[in-house]
Amino acid sequence: MYLVVAFSFLIFLMAINRLALYDNIRSRPVFYAIILTLFYFLFLSVIGFRNFSAGNDTIRYVYAFEKLTDISSSREVGMVFFGNSELLFWPLAALLKSIVDDARFFLVATSTFAFLSSLWAFYSIGKNLLKMDRFRSLEIAALSCVIAFSIYQLVYFGNHIRASVAIPIACVSLSLAGERRLQSVLLMALAAGFHSSVLLLYPVLLYAMFGHYKIHTFFLIFIIGFIGASNIEYFYPLFSFLGLDMKVNLYVSEKVETQIESIFLMSSTWVILLLGAVSTLVTNERYRVITSLLIILVVALSVMPIVSVRYFPVLLLIAIPGVILVLDKYFGKRLSTIGLFFCICITNYVMLSSDSVKYTLGL
Repeated sequence: MYLVVAFSFLIFLMAINRLALYDNIRSRPVFYAIILTLFYFLFLSVIGFRNFSAGNDTIRYVYAFEKLTDISSSREVGMVFFGNSELLFWPLAALLKSIVDDARFFLVATSTFAFLSSLWAFYSIGKNLLKMDRFRSLEIAALSCVIAFSIYQLVYFGNHIRASVAIPIACVSLSLAGERRLQSVLLMALAAGFHSSVLLLYPVLLYAMFGHYKIHTFFLIFIIGFIGASNIEYFYPLFSFLGLDMKVNLYVSEKVETQIESIFLMSSTWVILLLGAVSTLVTNERYRVITSLLIILVVALSVMPIVSVRYFPVLLLIAIPGVILVLDKYFGKRLSTIGLFFCICITNYVMLSSDSVKYTLGL
């Protein structure tokens, strides 16, 4: 219960700050920095200092980290003790261990990176994708960060360490798709080095670079995605060529697939899809292209739930800044801020009261 109170208090401070400084946007960064610092320590207390036995994966990450000896053998260790060998994650984990040989520090360091890189992603989305000025982008980034880590992202990043490192970088990549294409491609490749599921975002990135908002094209993408996911076995030669056959086998195996019977039975699915749908009301075309494609892929690939949910945290990170803009536009900043405060507090309470969340975070 103390966590609900703590989160509600900081969300309340953020709302009061936004309302009190409604007409003085240049004074907000100092206050936002103070609130974000407090929120970071709350986030760290939940994620960075969670029990090693929390959830399904934390203890496996800790065990694999403790088995690391040097950078050269780190990918092999990752494969043997965790089941993956991403190009960058385990070598950097080994480098981190050579500096501080402590599993707790490993969790704190990855959690800190996830928090700061998410803040960077929100700022980049505001400035480069939604074309807001620096002060407005900082405001949206601060508010978005508090919202995201008060709901789904808190739980997801608390159990998916590699994804928590990769996803914010991937979101920055998507935010740069319009004007800095080379940087965008390189950042997406960097993100894929931490978690290979980021490769699922390359179709979104490529279309965001060269495509336009066209309903008939989106419908065609949905049909192709649905048929492709329903007949995944025909693409095994391609996956094998790309070195992804082991990952695909894991995703479509009966053991993994039965963990999620259907994404449409999960309340988080409807919350994220609703936020995504609201965000498409933003007038910026490239932003609408990205959010619309993510929604389409979530639904089209729902026949493979374990793949579909990989898009959830990305859609949420991209959508939240747009949702804030839409609510501000249609309801005014004061009313939208009050509404967001109550909605996020209620969602946070329901989430932290869930047995599955308590298990995942070790509460």
